[in-house]
Amino acid sequence: FFRVAISFGGSATGPWTASQSMDVVWLKRDARLQDHGPLAHVGARPFCILYCYEPDQLVHSSVHGSHIGFINEGLEDLDRALTTLASPGLTADSGSGAGSSITFRHAEITAVLHELHASSDGPIVTLLSHEETGHMVSYGRDKRVRRWCRSARVTWREYPQTGVRRHSRLEAAKVGLGGLRDMWASQWKAFMNAPPHPTIDGAVLRRHLLWTLRSDGLRTAEALGLQHPEDRKERQRGGQSRAHDVLQSFLTRRGEGYSRGISSPATAWDSCTRLSPYLAWGQISLRQVVQAVEARQHAIRQQASPQA
Repeated sequence: FFRVAISFGGSATGPWTASQSMDVVWLKRDARLQDHGPLAHVGARPFCILYCYEPDQLVHSSVHGSHIGFINEGLEDLDRALTTLASPGLTADSGSGAGSSITFRHAEITAVLHELHASSDGPIVTLLSHEETGHMVSYGRDKRVRRWCRSARVTWREYPQTGVRRHSRLEAAKVGLGGLRDMWASQWKAFMNAPPHPTIDGAVLRRHLLWTLRSDGLRTAEALGLQHPEDRKERQRGGQSRAHDVLQSFLTRRGEGYSRGISSPATAWDSCTRLSPYLAWGQISLRQVVQAVEARQHAIRQQASPQA
């Protein structure tokens, strides 16, 4: 269930050993602990969990200060969960980066990867991330990262998280658009029915996570110099904990009036799932939602007809 984009042995600077190499888990739209492919598949070597505020992505016209607020809340929630998992009782300070499980940087991503690769903790052996389905600027960034991995001889493993996958031109030429549509449907169903990725073990974090890398800490929209740094007071608050609370409230209470309430602006506010921002920023996985809905539907049918 992952796609290996680049795979070369060794590194640009020569052979590596477990004592002089690292992996990088690159967070993008996936600030969650559960069903997280990259975190579930870190190996036995030291690794860091990297989140990068990328200037080339932040200048896109779609970015607003409310997005940064939501993203930061999700990152803080994930940081707390990781720190608690690694060392119960320890408190992370995401704002300053001190004691944080996440390494925050404000720079272009390939520059950050190059710095880590050349550092005393490097070279990087494997870059792990989720595939991102975004705009052309993010796709261009991914192609730039792929070129950097090729030149640095770094393996980049990309894990799907939405059921959407990129098809090559060769695949499209072989099966045509109709064939791609059918292929997508079967692959989507298989992905959603597969077991979620296991949650990373606290012992792995304690043993292998690099806690002492330089970190810029969380950055506000103002500090990032956004064109529209203002927040929206009425927006939903971010974080995986809130995402699961919203899902449970829909499954146990609000979802009862979904079919009636979704058609009216006056009632849709409460009747809809309200999960869109959490899914868009990966603070809960689509697979978690699909499986939770199906489990709830099954439980309701069992209550209505125990013999079913």
